[in-house]
Amino acid sequence: MTRAAQVTQAMSAMRDARATPSSLPDPPSMAFLVYEDNGGDYHWTIVADGGETLVRSASFESYEDAKQAAGIVYRGASRASFEQGSGNPPSVVTR
Repeated sequence: MTRAAQVTQAMSAMRDARATPSSLPDPPSMAFLVYEDNGGDYHWTIVADGGETLVRSASFESYEDAKQAAGIVYRGASRASFEQGSGNPPSVVTR
């Protein structure tokens, strides 16, 4: 087999591997919750099936603002890309 044929075959195999469904197990179920903290601020959080908090948002002034932000994250997460980090986390601004 020529080198060109080997490369073509390898590229086809990689394309086919991307096209077939992943053999990874289904992720555990999660829930978005919106709540008011003791200080009167609102947050959204993602809670895993076992009750662990996976993500907690920044503070919002109203339930509706927190709910709207959670909806944006919920709808956008399926289209998000998974990027390799540089080891330096992005800066976080808190109120």
